[in-house]
Amino acid sequence: MSTHLASQSITEAEWLRSVGDALDLTAWAWIHHRPARRAQGKWTTPTQGNSAKGFPDIVAVRPPRCLWLELKTERGRVSPEQDDWLERLRASGQEAYVIRLPRDWHFFTELTARDPEQLTLTNSTAAVFVAADDRR
Repeated sequence: MSTHLASQSITEAEWLRSVGDALDLTAWAWIHHRPARRAQGKWTTPTQGNSAKGFPDIVAVRPPRCLWLELKTERGRVSPEQDDWLERLRASGQEAYVIRLPRDWHFFTELTARDPEQLTLTNSTAAVFVAADDRR
C-alpha cells in the first residue's frame, strides 16, 4: 500500500486498490462497481436507474456508519453528476466524501479508523473539508 501512496502519478485504479486494502484492514464491508467492456468495445458500468451516472465509487459500511466515497487523483475532476449524488447524499444525512490521493490519505485513515473513538474529525469538519476544494 505505501508504494502506491508515495507516487504523485498514482492512477485511480491504484488509489482504489489502496483504499480497498485499508477498508479491509479496518473491518469495513465495501463495494465498488467495476466497469466492463461491451461487445461493441465500449466501456460501461452496469447500473440501472434514472440517476445511475455519477454514483460514488465506493459504498462502505461498518455499523453504525455508512460512507459514500468518490475517489479522485490530485488532478481528477468531480463531474456534475457525481457532485449531484454527493450533495443528495449529504442532504439525506449521509457521510459522502471526495477523497484525493495523496493529499487526503490522513483524512481517509482517520475517517475509517478501526476504533470509532480514534475519529477526531466531526461531520461538520468533514463537510467543510469536502466543500473547500472539490469543484475542480
